[in-house]
Amino acid sequence: MKKVICFNRVSSSRQDLTAQRKAVKEAAIRDKYKENEIIEVSGKESAIKLDEEQRQTLNEMKSLVKEYPSIESIYFFSVDRLARRMSIVLSVAEWADKNNINLVFLYPYPIQTMMINEKGQRVKNSMAEMILTMMGFAAQMEMNAKNARFSNARDFLRKQNKVIGKLLFGYKADENRDIAIDTKKTGPIVQWVFDSYIKRGMSTTQIYDEGVTLGYWADNNKPKNRGGKIRAMLVNKEYCGKPTKLGQIYPILIDEDTIDIAIEQLKKNFSGEKKYLKNIYYCKGKIFDEQTGYALTVDFNHMKYMSQSLKNAYNANLNICDWLCWRVAAFAKWNMLTMNDETQIEGTKKQIEEIGTKIITLKEQIKTDIEPQYSKAYDAYVMSKGRITIDRYEMTINELDREQNRLQKKINELEKRESELANILEQLRSKEKRDISIYDISNITDDQQRKDIIDEVIEKITVKRVDMKKLIITVHYPLFTSPSVFEYVQHGGTKKEIIEMIGDIRLDISEEYIPRFIKTRKKVADTTIID
Repeated sequence: MKKVICFNRVSSSRQDLTAQRKAVKEAAIRDKYKENEIIEVSGKESAIKLDEEQRQTLNEMKSLVKEYPSIESIYFFSVDRLARRMSIVLSVAEWADKNNINLVFLYPYPIQTMMINEKGQRVKNSMAEMILTMMGFAAQMEMNAKNARFSNARDFLRKQNKVIGKLLFGYKADENRDIAIDTKKTGPIVQWVFDSYIKRGMSTTQIYDEGVTLGYWADNNKPKNRGGKIRAMLVNKEYCGKPTKLGQIYPILIDEDTIDIAIEQLKKNFSGEKKYLKNIYYCKGKIFDEQTGYALTVDFNHMKYMSQSLKNAYNANLNICDWLCWRVAAFAKWNMLTMNDETQIEGTKKQIEEIGTKIITLKEQIKTDIEPQYSKAYDAYVMSKGRITIDRYEMTINELDREQNRLQKKINELEKRESELANILEQLRSKEKRDISIYDISNITDDQQRKDIIDEVIEKITVKRVDMKKLIITVHYPLFTSPSVFEYVQHGGTKKEIIEMIGDIRLDISEEYIPRFIKTRKKVADTTIID
């Protein structure tokens, strides 16, 4: 049975989809589609801030096309409902063409990317492609102009020292929207914080807790790093009239000498270099959600890696992921130093060749697809004799620059990985076998040294959510053909279970390693104070 998608989008939760959904659905029905043949894809998301792969509505639309090969067309209210970025409009149009999908836009006038020829066959509508390109430019230009107006307005207000956005604690907006000290409420609280720390000798945690008792701020169930709010206040020189990053200047509430005294006192109270060092997270930048391919982000306050997918949100214990990553990396590094196995050598060579092929393909794409478009855009601008404005021409060039930079970034990443693998291959080819124990590697405690080894031998870590309590964590590394797979189960409370899956064998490694590692790893660092 043939099917059709009705696509609807607005950019914020304040906007209503009702009228748009009705118009798009009625258009599909006018084109002889029945109610049970219509699939709706609707969402509230930005079409200018998010990249194509981050757009949930577009991902859902593409998934439906894979799931239902009978989908013929996708209806949109207008081009700007699809996207406000030219690159995304063209990318979706190319995707639709490859999948033989007709894109139908209703306003400001009807456009269809496919048409029926004299033989009754569906063919590409070349005129629609040109119109779609122009309307895509118009949608992006409209949003760029809107953002520019907002940005200029905000910059102008900031230069006038007017209130824009959230104010620093201790200040308020006066009747003219100028920044003023809040002399009745929060201003005296800031002065009380400095007096309590410098004169009364209270700790930052004590100040926070007493502030809760006095009703100065809400009780957040005593978070572990509750003193961080106080330390951030004590080192903030915006209180003494220093400009903010955006150029605003607050009236002087605390003099600079007082803030300098507080900073020096903080350094003495939090002595030790470790307090001022940024934590090193072994998996950061290497850990991805297996289903979406999105990178997991670090929440260092709660010790977890977080999924960025709204439909598949979950957390992975930071200590567990880092420990598993290091466990595999230590063995891989030891094996690389002590073994001279031809299988490893051939596998590494193959990966280097595959990466080299990808690099050549991307460079060829820049040379044949991107670079000629610069000349074409210039020729079109010159030949248009004013019909194409300089702003539109520059917008085209900027889009090309962004696409070229995106491809070049991929090339740089691949070249870096190619260099790492070449180094591994050189060590594998060495005839000299080093007499080194696995414990010489696994007993390394320095975080930076561990991270360097991980970056050298680990390609990526993927996480798959099975249910609310169970995750499958897979560590991929190029020295071996099969990755290391672990099943992690959180039973509630502090009870955790980790199973290493080796073929059909399930090895429980929970009791042997986890407690010691978790107790010795990852204390929350205070990065507020910078010497």
